[in-house]
Amino acid sequence: MTIECRRIDIHDQLFQQELDLRDSVLRRPLGRVSSCDEQAHDNDGNHFVAIRGREVLGCPGLYIKWPCVALLRLMAVRESERGRGVGSQLVAFAVEWAIANRFGEFEGEVRVAAAKFYERCRFRAEGAEYVRHGVPHLKMRWKIRSEM
Repeated sequence: MTIECRRIDIHDQLFQQELDLRDSVLRRPLGRVSSCDEQAHDNDGNHFVAIRGREVLGCPGLYIKWPCVALLRLMAVRESERGRGVGSQLVAFAVEWAIANRFGEFEGEVRVAAAKFYERCRFRAEGAEYVRHGVPHLKMRWKIRSEM
């Protein structure tokens, strides 16, 4: 069965799977759960999922940071699907959406352990590592418009 990427909203039946995936991949390993503040930001985001059938395999959110800058957050891929192109397909899908909606840059606060993945997706590190929620992170950016 093929993988399909799509944009969803918080009322979509797949959104709860997105939340569960984010919690299981990003928060539970750190002993954290979603806070009400974090969930309140979901209303402002553009949510993307990679699905096979009706199962969510991966998800990122895009949030408007500046008029032409989208903040890529909360990227999560099921452990069983890592290394199979799910994350790359999601980033490509999100980039297509961003270009169609006149965004010229992506910015992300990414875990250092995932930095090589983002580099393969054309993101470049900016500044020094920092710690967020006990995990080393990097700020990374991709200027899409400069490549067109």
